[in-house]
Amino acid sequence: EVAWAVALLTSPRSAYITLNEPIKEVQKGDLTFSIVTVTGDIKEQAVTIEVFIKNTGKNLESFGSKVQSISDLNGNVYQLDAAYVGNEKVYGSMFSKLFRDAPLKCRYLFKGIEPEVKLIKLFNYPVQYHVPGTNSFDFVEQSVEFRDFPISWK
Repeated sequence: EVAWAVALLTSPRSAYITLNEPIKEVQKGDLTFSIVTVTGDIKEQAVTIEVFIKNTGKNLESFGSKVQSISDLNGNVYQLDAAYVGNEKVYGSMFSKLFRDAPLKCRYLFKGIEPEVKLIKLFNYPVQYHVPGTNSFDFVEQSVEFRDFPISWK
């Protein structure tokens, strides 16, 4: 075991195995999803995740997210309490236009998270949208996953 640890410490950087490397940005086609901030409120026992979505392709209609929950390192699941597009609170489903080269800011609030939770293990981010010029009932559905990112408690 000691030899293995020494080999890892003396090997070139490319040989390192990185465990729990945060995944805070994911690209799917013309869309880039980025976690901008993850802020915990100690008093409220709540976490807010701010996401930017950037579109480098065609303007999209009826863009919506279907975020439901996040999970911590111990397997605890926290349900979505509130969602915001820009500064507007969203009730039910969120649908917005997603224009080319204009980022869309979304915030998600999860309650009941104690400050001892330091890391979000999984934030599944399912979305759907309509591409103009296609059948109005045809929606593209896809999902991205953010993993292993820390909470900044205040």
